[in-house]
Amino acid sequence: MIRTLHEEPAPASAQTAGETAVAEATGEGLYQVRVRTGGHSFLMDEPIDYGGLATGPNPFDLLRAALGACTLMTMKLYAQRKGWTLDRLRVHVTHSKGSAGARDRFDRVIELGDVTEEQREGLLRIAQRCPVHLLLDRGADVTVSLADAAVAA
Repeated sequence: MIRTLHEEPAPASAQTAGETAVAEATGEGLYQVRVRTGGHSFLMDEPIDYGGLATGPNPFDLLRAALGACTLMTMKLYAQRKGWTLDRLRVHVTHSKGSAGARDRFDRVIELGDVTEEQREGLLRIAQRCPVHLLLDRGADVTVSLADAAVAA
């Protein structure tokens, strides 16, 4: 969905299905964009080797980060509900592009502090249920449309 300029942005605290991220060219370098979403603003770019300025993460960096952060947040919520105190959690995510026609692959390595076998099994099981994992696993429909030229001008 493309938001037209006259629409009000969703509140920063909104976690709705229709929440919008806006990416806009900054005019600096070939690829640098400013992203605004959820009340936050940050730069994205490509590495210098790809013609960018390396002033921010690239799109695949953010996909890896989203999967890692969602996994960690899901495990923390699960542990909280179980009344478990965890001394350390860390998630490493790597991404490998698939060859033509093959699926890409995201590999997660989860570091747990001192946990019991029951906690280890539960945390590993719930990591497979994080919303970003489920989205990547099942795929998503993606659409594109053009904004109204009169409003966008």
